[in-house]
Amino acid sequence: MHPSEDEILAEVVALFDEPPLRFGIMLQLAHGHELDDDEQAEWDEYCTRADEAERRRTILGIVDLGEVVENGSPEVEMLSSRLVAAEYQSWYGPKESTKTFVILVDAWFQMLDGECVVWVDKEMGKRNLSERFVVVGRMTGHSREEVAEVLRANLSYREYPLMDCSKESVNLWGLSLKLRDPVLVVVDAQTEVLADAGLNENLATDVERWLAAYVTPARRMGVAVVMLDHVGNDPQKRSRGSGHKGAAAKVELEFESLVKPKKDRIGQTRITVRKNTVDAPLLNGQDSQVYDIGGDGKGGFVFQETVPTAPKPNSKEAELEKAIVDVLRKAGKPLTQNQIVGMVTGKASVIKAKLKELATLQLSEVDVEDGPRGSLLYSLSTVSGSLSPQGLVPSPPGEGTQSSESPLSPDDGTLSKPIADSDRSESQ
Repeated sequence: MHPSEDEILAEVVALFDEPPLRFGIMLQLAHGHELDDDEQAEWDEYCTRADEAERRRTILGIVDLGEVVENGSPEVEMLSSRLVAAEYQSWYGPKESTKTFVILVDAWFQMLDGECVVWVDKEMGKRNLSERFVVVGRMTGHSREEVAEVLRANLSYREYPLMDCSKESVNLWGLSLKLRDPVLVVVDAQTEVLADAGLNENLATDVERWLAAYVTPARRMGVAVVMLDHVGNDPQKRSRGSGHKGAAAKVELEFESLVKPKKDRIGQTRITVRKNTVDAPLLNGQDSQVYDIGGDGKGGFVFQETVPTAPKPNSKEAELEKAIVDVLRKAGKPLTQNQIVGMVTGKASVIKAKLKELATLQLSEVDVEDGPRGSLLYSLSTVSGSLSPQGLVPSPPGEGTQSSESPLSPDDGTLSKPIADSDRSESQ
C-alpha cells in the first residue's frame, strides 16, 4: 500500500522540523545546571538531530515567495529612531564614541515595554554595564531597585560567553533564543566574538561563518540584532576589517563623539547613516543627527536630540559690518570703495575684503554697481539685515522691516533661534 499524500508531506516536514526536547532539560541548560547521564544522552541526541535539520533547511532554503507576494511585504518597523526591528545592523565608531550608551538606552526602553533583550557582553563586564543601566534608569525616574527589577525580568545577560561556533555553543544559543523570544540581541563587540572562534575579522568567509552560526538563527525568528564594532586607525567611514561586515548588515550607523560626556557633563555625539538597505526612516529621515548625552551634574542622565542654535557672530566682524552700513546710511547715496575706506576706521585691506563679501551675499543690505571709470559703487539695498559667515545680523529696531521668522543657519539650513537683545547690543 502506497502512503497517502498527507503521510508523505508529514515525513517531508519532519525532515526539517527540529526534534522535541523535554522542557525540564531546557530549564536546566538555561540555568547552567549539570545534566545527569540520561539527560546528557537526550541532549546529545537533540543536538545531533537539530544539526541535521538545520543543515537540510540551509541546503534547500525553501521559501514560498507566492505567499510572501500574496500577503504583501510588511512595512519597516522601528524600535526607535535608530533601531530597525527584525534586521541585522552594525553600529561602529572609535572607542568612547557612546555606541554602548546609545544602544543601552534603546534596549532600556524595550525592556520597559516588557520586551526581552539578549545582551552578549565581551567588553564591559557585569559591574560596568549594570551601573550604566542604573544611570540610564534615572532618565526615566527609576530607582536602583526598580532598575534591578526590570533587568531581572526582561534582560538575558551573557557575560563573556564562549561563542566559538562549536556544535554545543550554536545549539545552546538557538535554544536560548527560543526560550526567551527576544525582540533585540546586542553583541558587544564583533572583534571579540570572532576571536572566540579563532576567526579573522579581515576574512569575509570567517566573518560570514560566525554570522551564520549566531545572527542568522536570530534573524529567522524576526529578532533585531545590533553588532557593535570598532573602526581602524584610518578614518574609512566603515567598520574595520573585511568589507563583508558592512555587506552583511542591512543598516550601518557611524558614531562620532563631538564632546565626550562625563558623569557631571553633557557631551555630544553625532550619528550618521552609512547604509540603509531597507529604506527605514532612520534618525527621523535625516542623514545625520547630533545628540546630547551624559550626566546633568544633578545625578540625572540626559539623552536627547541636540536643538540647533544660531552661532554667535564674531564681534569684530559685526562691528565692521555695522560701521560700513552706518556710513552708507548717513551718506544717503552710493559711495566708492575708497570713499568707504576713508570713512571707516580700520585696516584698508580688511575693509575692502568685507565690502566684497557683503556685495556677494544675497541677504546683505549692501548692493554694488558699476561706477565711472571702472570703479564700484556701494549703496544700501532694501533688505533689513545682513548675513555674515556666522549668521544673520538684524538691523537695529526701527530701521527697515525686520522679519518675524527665525534666521537660517548658513551651515545646515535648519531653523535657529533669533539673536537675543543682549547679543545684538554686544555685537553693535
